[in-house]
This record gives sequence, C-alpha cells and structure tokens, in this order.
Amino acid sequence: MVTLNTIREMIAAGFNPVEKSAVGFSGHVFMLEEKIDVQLSNGVTHTIPREFVWYYVKIPSIVSPFCPVEKHIELPFIIYEYLFRYKDRYGITKKFANRELSKWLHATTGTRGPSLRNLDNLIHYYLIIRGKKWVDKK
Repeated sequence: MVTLNTIREMIAAGFNPVEKSAVGFSGHVFMLEEKIDVQLSNGVTHTIPREFVWYYVKIPSIVSPFCPVEKHIELPFIIYEYLFRYKDRYGITKKFANRELSKWLHATTGTRGPSLRNLDNLIHYYLIIRGKKWVDKK
C-alpha cells in the first residue's frame, strides 16, 4: 500500500508503483498494468484497479523547459483522475480531490519552503485543475 508517508521513500529507493502501458498513438493516454492500493490523507484506502485508463495532460511546450514531466508525479495524477472520475460514487468533493493532488505532488517531489520544485508543482497542479475544468466544459 502506498501512503503519503511511504511514497517518498519508495521513490528514493528507485521504486515507482506505477506500471503502465500506452493506449493508442497520442502518447498521453495510459493504462495501469497492476492495481495500486493507496491510502489518502483522510485515512481511507482506495484500490485503483488494473486497466484503469487515464489521460496524462500534455505540458505546453513553452512551459516544459521550466517544468519537465517526471515519472515521480505520475501517481498524484492517477490518484487525482481516479478521485475525480469516481467522486460521486465515494462522496468525494472536487475540493478534496484538488487538495489531495496538491498533497501527493508535495509528497513525491516537494520541498519545504520556497523553491523552484514547489513552483514546478504549482504549475503542474494548475495545469491539471484548469485542464480538467476546460475538458469538463466540452
């Protein structure tokens, strides 16, 4: 099981809990090859199932030199997509899903205090949140 307390150590040890394969030819749609058990910040455990498909938001090329996408932030995006997609089933609010994304981004790559890494996380966070709102309007 992956928690906010264990994810950083897992990454430091070279273990990425995300086993994925690309779906289609876009290079931005992926499918989990193995399920992932995660414990959220509220203590509730969710199992993100094998074959869960998610869209990995493309970072605009003008921004990508300043905030490259790293494999360490895949899990926060998957958790966010899962929570957002099934929010009605589990009684989760959009606000909770947004805060959870922020916590997982910080747990996987964040630092304490002001830093370029935290600015990078903020950019990714808003690209995902804003991108999700734009896609939902379509």
